[in-house]
Amino acid sequence: MKTLSILAAALLLAGAASARTQELVVGSQGDPSLDPHYMYIGTNVAFWRHIYGSLTMHDEEGRIGPSLAESYKLVDDHTWEFRLRDDVKFEDGSTLSAEDVVYSLNRVKSLPGNPSPYTVRLESITKFEAVGPSTVRITTDAPNPYVPDNLSQVAIVPQKATDGKSTGDFTSEAGIGEYGPYRVSSFSPGDRLVLERNEDYWGEKPHWKRVTFRIMPNDASRVAALLAKDVDLIDFVPPSDVKRLLETPDVAVHDGPSTRMIVLQLNFRDGKVGALTDASGRPLEQNPLKDLRVRQAISKAVDRKAIVERIMNGAADVATQVAMPGMEGYDSDLTMEAADPNGARVLLAEAGYPEGFGISIACSNNRYPNDARVCQAVGQMLARAGLQPKVETQPMSVLLKAMQGGDFGLAMLGMGAQGTRPQTLGHIVHSVDRDAGYGGYNFGGYVNPALDKNIADAVVTLDGDQRDQLMREAVKRTAEEVVVLPLYFQRVLTASRADLTYTTDPTEETLTWRAKPASK
Repeated sequence: MKTLSILAAALLLAGAASARTQELVVGSQGDPSLDPHYMYIGTNVAFWRHIYGSLTMHDEEGRIGPSLAESYKLVDDHTWEFRLRDDVKFEDGSTLSAEDVVYSLNRVKSLPGNPSPYTVRLESITKFEAVGPSTVRITTDAPNPYVPDNLSQVAIVPQKATDGKSTGDFTSEAGIGEYGPYRVSSFSPGDRLVLERNEDYWGEKPHWKRVTFRIMPNDASRVAALLAKDVDLIDFVPPSDVKRLLETPDVAVHDGPSTRMIVLQLNFRDGKVGALTDASGRPLEQNPLKDLRVRQAISKAVDRKAIVERIMNGAADVATQVAMPGMEGYDSDLTMEAADPNGARVLLAEAGYPEGFGISIACSNNRYPNDARVCQAVGQMLARAGLQPKVETQPMSVLLKAMQGGDFGLAMLGMGAQGTRPQTLGHIVHSVDRDAGYGGYNFGGYVNPALDKNIADAVVTLDGDQRDQLMREAVKRTAEEVVVLPLYFQRVLTASRADLTYTTDPTEETLTWRAKPASK
């Protein structure tokens, strides 16, 4: 009996170990929308990649290539054609068709009540059409070299399964039309998303048979869960915890570059803005942020180096402009001046605000590493320059709705990039033009026709060298006009059990198939 007991115990342990090697539990900062066309933020893109797909995809080196499309080509300056794979099957056994692609792209443009639409990825596209069962033709109103890059961010869904379904339906009927590497097993909003490997997936099968995303927006909770071995991997590691995790024997930290720039967006709306007040709290008659000297003063007041060193613990790089080295438009001659609160006071006085004014700073508290702490630090820096800041932190979903309504003076926003294009120019700096896909995040109402033309000319230039020069001009103008306040480029910080490897993604998407058991 003793031998049998030992054998039974050994089998139980072996079974537990086997299950452990087949399941991955992730402590995730993001709380997903299962509607892949609702709220375009990086964490949502990462979630839908597990259950749907896109025409194109970037590899681990950041190169764009085919995915659901087996190939694509530029037919002429205004026309792209994508030929679909013939082995992508949906749950009902039907095959991915050109009609599914056209339907999906049109759904992106028509989805109601979307605070952060994916339409920014459909810029300049005027027509989608099926020109055969497996060929999609995309027409643009001007040459657009970024179409393949942009479509890597747009989910394709089966028309038959999703037609007429609302965003709420995608939540209540979790897993509608799924066909990606995983299928939804269960979804409890705010708690967890459980996925099972799709054994019929057309592509390479992921290692993990089961993946559980535990929704943990609190940074400390994610770190504690990893240390307690309640989860196997966590994303968006707080920079302040990196040293402690590196010193923990059974934990590994995975660090990589990110294209995400954290910026402060300014409110340029005309007339009274409730978030900009006099000393008594009454809205100012005119918006002071429309004065270049005021914008320059605010930029002088912000100590970016201190933010990177003291709050981000070195896990970021100071942004000198809206492009980073290696991106189109990066200008090595542009530098970021050192913080100068006294100089900021002088500029404010010259602009007619010797006593400063009240300004709200709206930031998320659950989206970017240390976002709330950075926001508080910016508030303190502005106070030293003579302004009266009011810092307001809130969940990202709430913040986006407030920004849409113009309820802010300054607002924190992160903007990533696909490939080498600085997305801030088209999404925040360019004026709002939903039909053309510009200004999707220009919540401040900035309008500059000359800069718009500069950006628009750049993105329709097929010659790479000419495009880079035009982008450089747009980057320089953006800096001279202080259209946004670049703060820093953050780094991707992920941590896991020590027996796992993980390859970070510059877009900060948490892709579970990149987590693999370490070689013995």
